[in-house]
Amino acid sequence: HVGLAHTIEVDAACNQAFEVDWVTIMHGDERLGHVWLVRDITGRKLYERKLAALAATDPLTTLPNRRSFMAELERTVAEQQSVDDRPGALLMLDIDHFKRVNDTYGHPVGDRVLKHLADVITKVLRREDVAGRLGGEEFAVLLRGTTNETSFGLAERLRWAVCNAPLDCDDGLIQITISIGLAVFDGAPAESMLSRADQALYEAKEGGRNRVCMWSGGGRLLSAG
Repeated sequence: HVGLAHTIEVDAACNQAFEVDWVTIMHGDERLGHVWLVRDITGRKLYERKLAALAATDPLTTLPNRRSFMAELERTVAEQQSVDDRPGALLMLDIDHFKRVNDTYGHPVGDRVLKHLADVITKVLRREDVAGRLGGEEFAVLLRGTTNETSFGLAERLRWAVCNAPLDCDDGLIQITISIGLAVFDGAPAESMLSRADQALYEAKEGGRNRVCMWSGGGRLLSAG
């Protein structure tokens, strides 16, 4: 008779994957050996990874979507040490007067503006940073291993890059500006960090848009926009 069956998955070279089943052949209490069954499941694993990537990606901009970005934010906050002198920061940003773009040029051009912004963000950020689209014209960025001053400098660099990279389309050049809210990590939970950055973003918009605003508890620091 046969004993209990066991199954494991094995990753091999060249991105191959195999599923291995084996059972013990018994004769009474004596083990006679094993029967091994090996199946190539590379195609299935590639398909599963593709589905996982699609579920985590915003289809328009190809940036991480809100769910994926929030998971990364929560991991970052959990790992972050408040005593670190380079804790990093969270940026919240959105396109100024985006509704006006849609109303003037139509939603297809509005989609091009969103994709254009995602491209600019990707080019400006460092390799260790993570950007995501939270929804609509709202984006977020995780800056890793930065001081207050460096975080503000990177946010200002991003604002300047967007301001100086108009979208060239059939209707001519479309000028784009963004407002940015910044909150430096200090051990607060992810939802608190998101709320702080969102408050700073609101202040940036109230202050005239096309500027960076840093959350600092008692006050906010505005860029020269």
